[in-house]
Amino acid sequence: MKIVAFNKQYRITLPKDLVEDKGWQAGTELRFIEDEHGRIFLKQIDKRGRVVERPDVQRSGKRGGGGSR
Repeated sequence: MKIVAFNKQYRITLPKDLVEDKGWQAGTELRFIEDEHGRIFLKQIDKRGRVVERPDVQRSGKRGGGGSR
């Protein structure tokens, strides 16, 4: 991935397989969220501006099924 400047904004192109794995599509609203350790997470946002919780992610932050990226 790389950052590209466009019309006074920056854009990041996401890999197709990641977008498809997450069930995202054009128009899906996403937000970067930074934790207290400086780690950045990309989260889906619903129409009310709330983070969409994924059922396949456990509270520990690990994906269900034992897979990792």
